[in-house]
Amino acid sequence: MRVVLEAKIGGAEPAVRQLSKYADELKQLEQYKIRGVVALTQVELSAALKDKIQTKFPEKIRFGNVQWHEVIDIALSHKPSDGSDVSQYLFNEFIRYIRMDYSMGYYDAEILIQDVNPENAKIFKEGWMYVTDLKDKKAPLYFAPYFTPSIGISMIGRVRDTEIAVLAEKQGIVANPPSNEHRERWSNGLKMLIERAKKEKFADKKARLFYLDRPITIATTPISKVSFNRSEPSKKIPNQIPKGFSLGFDELLGFQSP
Repeated sequence: MRVVLEAKIGGAEPAVRQLSKYADELKQLEQYKIRGVVALTQVELSAALKDKIQTKFPEKIRFGNVQWHEVIDIALSHKPSDGSDVSQYLFNEFIRYIRMDYSMGYYDAEILIQDVNPENAKIFKEGWMYVTDLKDKKAPLYFAPYFTPSIGISMIGRVRDTEIAVLAEKQGIVANPPSNEHRERWSNGLKMLIERAKKEKFADKKARLFYLDRPITIATTPISKVSFNRSEPSKKIPNQIPKGFSLGFDELLGFQSP
C-alpha cells in the first residue's frame, strides 16, 4: 500500500492541482496494490469538491478525506508501540498540539512570505529571527523570506515562538529556548533587530518577534515571482508582496519551474 497524506491547517482546503500531481506520481508505482491520496483537514470537504478531485485522478488511484478530530480520537485510544521515552515524548507533543493549538485555530498561515532586504536577510540567516508589525499574520507555521532586490525564495525557517514586544525595552529572548544554539542565535538576532529598529525608528512601537529554527534551503535556484507565477499557480506572488501574504505548503514546496 502507498498513500500520500496532504495535511491542512485551519479552514484551508487542499489544492486540486497538487492532489492530482500526487495521484499522477502514484500511477507509476504499479507494484503497490492499494494507492491513494488522503486530505487531512479540519472540516469535511464538500461532496462537490471530493467529486471534482476524484475526476482528476487516474484510474485505480483512490482519494479520501479525514478530519483532525478523527485522528485525535484514534491517537487517544492507543499508546506508542515501542514504549520508548522518545516515542512517548512525540506522542505527548502531538496530543498537546492538537488540544492547545490546532483545535483552537491558533495558526493562521502555513508559510508567511515577505520581502527581505540584505540587512534583514542577515538577521534571518545568522540570528534566526524576523520582526513584523501587529497587522501581519500572528502565527504562521513557517517563514520564507523573499530576498530582495530581485532574488527570490530559497530558504525557509520553522517558527518556534512568537512574542509581542517593544524592542527599545527588550532585555532578553523568550524563556526556555530549545537548545544552547537557539539561545545564542536568538540573542544575537535580537541585538541586530534592536539596532535595525533604532535606525528605522520603530524601536518604541510594539512589534511581533518571530523566533525561528535553523533556516534550511529549499531551492538551490531561488524561486522568483516571475518563475513562480509562470507555473500558473492558484495564488500568485504579487510584484509588491503585501503585509501578511502567505502560501500553503503545496503551493510553495510543490513548485517546479515550468
